Amino acid sequence: MTRRFKTKKRINYSKLIIVIVIFLLIFFFYHSLSKKSVIKTNKKLLNYLTKSYDKYSYKEVKQDSAIITVFNSIKDSINSPSKLLIKDLLYENKKKEEVVQTVSDNNNTPLVYIYNTHQKEAYAAFYVEDYNINPDVLLMSHIMQEKLNNEGITTIVEENNITKYLKDNDMDYSDSYQASRVYLKDTINKYPNLKLIIDLHRDATSKDISTTFINDLGCARIMFVVGNDYDSYQKNLETTNTLNNKISNNYPSLTRGVLQKKGKGVNGVYNQDLGSNIILLELGSDKNNIDELTNTIDLIVPIIKEYINEKA
Repeated sequence: MTRRFKTKKRINYSKLIIVIVIFLLIFFFYHSLSKKSVIKTNKKLLNYLTKSYDKYSYKEVKQDSAIITVFNSIKDSINSPSKLLIKDLLYENKKKEEVVQTVSDNNNTPLVYIYNTHQKEAYAAFYVEDYNINPDVLLMSHIMQEKLNNEGITTIVEENNITKYLKDNDMDYSDSYQASRVYLKDTINKYPNLKLIIDLHRDATSKDISTTFINDLGCARIMFVVGNDYDSYQKNLETTNTLNNKISNNYPSLTRGVLQKKGKGVNGVYNQDLGSNIILLELGSDKNNIDELTNTIDLIVPIIKEYINEKA
């Protein structure tokens, strides 16, 4: 009796190889498209951060090095670029009596000093969310610094990590002005001829309140704050009103005016007792993005320059 056996199906290796090759081609094609997309997105990000600066060269990037590319593209022009976009600032673990001045400096005598009592105040991450970048007041301080320097107004930005300082000295967030005061006093002592000192903040309000349109461009509105709980506040109020009026005369909708604060439940001083040229500037709100913020900085930098030149 003859037994019948089912024959095993032979694997068609040639077809399998063709399938694998097609899969690899699709994979590399998709990867190539993804890379081009990342390059375009990075270029867009760079344009937002350094708008109107034709001298910045854009370099082709790898998908896993987007932020490094931004650093490399602007390293020759932006002061302390390694601290421009990173979340955590470099900070030496120093106690109050051991503070070391680490503000950016160059060969010219600085005329403007920008610092941020609340360094972690963040903005909307629109345009930069894909890069895990959280735009904050420190980033905008550096952009303002760059634009002022380009106008011939030598500007320095405080680099010390105030949040870390609070933690190391067992201080609460409510003590932020005490912490920033340490660095402010140190800077005033080092540069007694500063013409303007800006404590840059951002407000927390709705987008419709914090945004205006000027020349068809969305701009983050600004507001000044002056404390009234110290004897010489009238001098700071005069300085603030002068700047606010200059801005209002050029762009009426850009400024929300000057807010005076005093009494129980508010700071009421904001370190402005250390000099009549110290202002607190609220730039936009947490709802504004980099585009709107840089548009505003573009508008107010020439006005700050005009003010500084009048003080010369």
